[in-house]
Amino acid sequence: MNGVGVVSYALALASFVILSLLLIRGWRGQRQGIYIIVASIVTAGWALTGVLNFLFQFQVAGILLIAEVVRNMAWCAFLLWILSITRESPRLKLALPWGAAFISSAFALLLLWPSATGHALPLFMDRDIRIVLLVLLALGGLILVETVYGNIRGDKKWAVKYLCLGVGGLFAYDFYLYADALLWGRISDVLWQADGLVAAMMMPLITIAAGRNASWSVDVFISRKIVLHSATLLGAGLYLLVMALGGYYVKVYGGHWGGVIQTAFFAAAILLLLVIVSSGHVRSYMKVMISKHFFNYKYDYRDEWLGVIKTLSSNEKDIGVCERVIKALSGIVDSAGGVLFTRSHDDGFELAESRQLVAARTIARADSLVTFLHQREWIIDLNEYRRDRNSYAGLEVPAWLLQDQRAWLAVPLMSGDKMVGIVMLFQPRIVKDSKIDWETRDLLKTVAIQGAAYLENHLAMLELMQSRQFAAFNKLSTYLVHDLKNVVAQLSLVVRNAEKHRNNAEFIDDMIGTVRHSADKMQSLLLRLKERKAGDDPNGWRQADLSELLQGILRARSVTVPVPVLQGEQRGLRVLADRERLATVIGHVIQNAQDATPGDGKVETRLSTSTDTAVIEIEDNGCGMSDEFIRDRLFIPFESTKGLAGMGIGAYECREYVRSLGGDVEVTSRVGVGTLFRISLPLYTDVNDI
Repeated sequence: MNGVGVVSYALALASFVILSLLLIRGWRGQRQGIYIIVASIVTAGWALTGVLNFLFQFQVAGILLIAEVVRNMAWCAFLLWILSITRESPRLKLALPWGAAFISSAFALLLLWPSATGHALPLFMDRDIRIVLLVLLALGGLILVETVYGNIRGDKKWAVKYLCLGVGGLFAYDFYLYADALLWGRISDVLWQADGLVAAMMMPLITIAAGRNASWSVDVFISRKIVLHSATLLGAGLYLLVMALGGYYVKVYGGHWGGVIQTAFFAAAILLLLVIVSSGHVRSYMKVMISKHFFNYKYDYRDEWLGVIKTLSSNEKDIGVCERVIKALSGIVDSAGGVLFTRSHDDGFELAESRQLVAARTIARADSLVTFLHQREWIIDLNEYRRDRNSYAGLEVPAWLLQDQRAWLAVPLMSGDKMVGIVMLFQPRIVKDSKIDWETRDLLKTVAIQGAAYLENHLAMLELMQSRQFAAFNKLSTYLVHDLKNVVAQLSLVVRNAEKHRNNAEFIDDMIGTVRHSADKMQSLLLRLKERKAGDDPNGWRQADLSELLQGILRARSVTVPVPVLQGEQRGLRVLADRERLATVIGHVIQNAQDATPGDGKVETRLSTSTDTAVIEIEDNGCGMSDEFIRDRLFIPFESTKGLAGMGIGAYECREYVRSLGGDVEVTSRVGVGTLFRISLPLYTDVNDI
């Protein structure tokens, strides 16, 4: 067994089996794809014959030669089919390769087949004639390859370039192999063993060509990442091979220091390799080179789009939406970074995100750059503008931007017909690749539209958050004003009665208590306003004894007739709430009951329990309310029946706060009879009490 030959042809077998599977998997069921699939399968069969040949010590050498002839005929047939669909190919050129390839193949089969089956050849046909025919077959294949490449229009040569290199490589090696045999009178074992390895090296070129040509009715997907990694590994392997040869030379001619210098040389070579592989500039150069020379499209749009969506939707806290938009766009063109200007309140643009300093922080609405980008929706290549300003007629780029040599592209972020931002991208890592083509422009525009949507949503969320903050502050201010109005009413009442009862000691004591209570109330209001808390923050809740709470409220409201009374009191009922806020909302309900009831009427308050709920009932026999008023107006803020004297938020505030505590408010009323407010609150039970 010849191990080298077995490994060589085994590599060819594996390569073309993989290619055949890729082609079959991507076949669309049309006749055109059959040619390349058959040629690939036949080549795999030839490689299998070579493996068997070297396994059994050249016992099937004749069959291997016949398999090679069949392989070459299959690739010739595929090339002839390509010529048949190329309208520019003259018939004369089509007839020449047909004769050179197929007639030579027929003669070769006639000559080689008896040798493979053990029959004697005719006397006038010896081994040299067979080798001459094999040389002619290889030469005919090369002529056919040249004919195909020469008859393809210049703008389509990229589609068949790697096919011609791959298949031409097979024919060229055969020509060299059999020309050497014709010269020396025998086939070189070394060259024959290497034939399989050469074929394996041609397989990637044919695969790339299949991926580039959709007209062949096969859809071969070649991962750019795999090609990049493979190219990197291949380059690293070749680099290490060269370094190994250099190290060997150092060791041989280095004298006593040879071994030491060799070790240091290898260490330095590996370190240099790591630096090169980890270099962003090198990776960028490799990506550009592979995209330009190995693929029909510059970008793998699936990977690019998934990467853009992943970047824009990232939830990293330290990277904001503006920075993610810049990152998504700069990643497309491998830019070093950029800055983002967002629309301001005056329809100009202000700097929103930048990791590097720029000369200006705002761009005026009337600036030529803004007008041009909004009207044209173009991507401005500032390098091109610096070379030829006529390429962007009507555009005057600001001097600060033009003088900044880092600035490269100005990309508008369009959302419909509205421009929500402008991204200024810096120069790419590979300066010579700074010129962008139509494919890059289209992809940048698409990503810019997606980025604009994310940016617009982000800006809308910021505005909504600010509006909510102002709304919460206004809501709190309204509550505070409402409470302050009640405090002012109490103090006004004290002032009115002071002239009449100034000599009454009991009145003086009540007045001092009322003033003290009002002062405490105002201090609490100021504190809540300072901290911007409406009392519905659970972190500020404490235990509150409802019996004590109601007694304090009734004492404060006892200065107004009818004086409210507490009946059916049940002690020991506690709830978890902001005590001051809860006292305020219950006091509003009692005050409303007093306002709706004549001086000789009654306002009763009751405290009871039901299962795990405390129930506070406030009942009066005042004017009452209709069902329609309770349903449509009672709990609507700023709806009041008191005219200018009321603000219409007492009932609304009561229900909203009670519900925030997990309770509820029910109202029953009859016009001319009275009203019952029933406030339900969840009881608080300390685990230590269980």
